[in-house]
Amino acid sequence: MTHTAYDAADFARFDLANGTISSPENRQLALMPLDLIAQMAPTPGLRKSALNWGQSQAKLLKVNTSDLNMDDLAKSLQTSISLIGFGKISIEIYNDALLFRLKTPDIYMSGTIKNIVLGFLTGYLKELKPDADFETELVDDKNNEYLIFAGNKSAVDQLVSWISQGTTPIEAIARLNQKGGN
Repeated sequence: MTHTAYDAADFARFDLANGTISSPENRQLALMPLDLIAQMAPTPGLRKSALNWGQSQAKLLKVNTSDLNMDDLAKSLQTSISLIGFGKISIEIYNDALLFRLKTPDIYMSGTIKNIVLGFLTGYLKELKPDADFETELVDDKNNEYLIFAGNKSAVDQLVSWISQGTTPIEAIARLNQKGGN
């Protein structure tokens, strides 16, 4: 039996009597204003926690979906990102390049929020494909729309290098594809 994605209604349990919020796996949650989160220091520990969270969300998808496909992945990511209030994410594929486009109407990509989003996506992808060494990098941001590239370390480093030299992200991705992804 195939399910399209886990049910968003099971994302959080509110226990008003005890004043707590928890995830289905009993992880403690909190609702916080994004401007407060944006003021937190973007530490390696924060990114690691986001990576672990991404892995736990991908595990839920694997448990609830027998035949994983791109639609399931997209719906699951959209649900996870939307439920924390970071906006709407979509998946784009250019040749062999995996990209995420995140539209965030009311927030900006502070160092902290960037660490959370990139850590989450990295953990998510690593859980779904453990034999691939995924990293994620923000490669473009315009008008609250962020383009995030996912690939191995050498591909990410090469892409970032070309972009820092003035190549547009899409041109850099095309060059990377011509080069064979490494």
